[in-house]
Amino acid sequence: MTPPALVAIHTNRARLSLRPVLKAPVDSVRLETKKIPWTGKHRISVVYGTSPRVGSTSPTALVLAHGVGKSMSSRFITFFHVEMARRGFLTVKFNFPYMEPRWRLTRTPNPKEVLVGCYRRVLNEVRSQHSPGKLVIGGLSMGAAVASHIVADKPGRSDVDGLFYFGYPIHRPGRPEELGVKHLFQISKPMLFISGTRDPNARPEQLKDLISELGPGARLHLIDDGDRFLNARKGRAIYFKTLDRSATVLEDWIRTQVNLVSS
Repeated sequence: MTPPALVAIHTNRARLSLRPVLKAPVDSVRLETKKIPWTGKHRISVVYGTSPRVGSTSPTALVLAHGVGKSMSSRFITFFHVEMARRGFLTVKFNFPYMEPRWRLTRTPNPKEVLVGCYRRVLNEVRSQHSPGKLVIGGLSMGAAVASHIVADKPGRSDVDGLFYFGYPIHRPGRPEELGVKHLFQISKPMLFISGTRDPNARPEQLKDLISELGPGARLHLIDDGDRFLNARKGRAIYFKTLDRSATVLEDWIRTQVNLVSS
């Protein structure tokens, strides 16, 4: 089944034609692709998404990191990258080094320190080039976990205003007793967890207990029967509605919880 977030990209300042899929008017979204320095001659691919409606203001920047098996070009990451830009945010997606072409044949994730270092490098680029009013970071599964270490690990970043996690892997598949979440208690910023109830890396019972222990700064939105990609396997139209509703949950959380705490 082909997920609904299909886009037709014509130029770097393109109009993303989602109308046949969304069946609703869609504003233009401008894309800017950059290669930023990494180590030696290596570069990291970064794509910015902006809406013309934002103008010259400094919007909230939303940074999305991909999961283990698919790059920033995955349909899941692309959907939220485009949709949140359409809603007025500066969106940023990027590849971890192992997903760049010269390493991609291995498909083996880099060590944690490399992943965290890459994410930090991207955030430095976003800050220096766009000076967003607020900075919200997150990602899918592994990318969500890496984002959490950006703030929790020393030296933690104090310029992050909130964190969002799609399918946060709180335990190994089939091993709910082996939790890897101690570092989350070092994070005082607002956190939003969006997870499917069939995600093998995040049983809903453990997630609910975790959110309760983390306190009022953590919020949870569960997708009934959703897998790691929030897909309940009930057809394309239902899946799009789930993704669109999740985007609304994310938007509302940023505008109410993140902006409220950070203002």
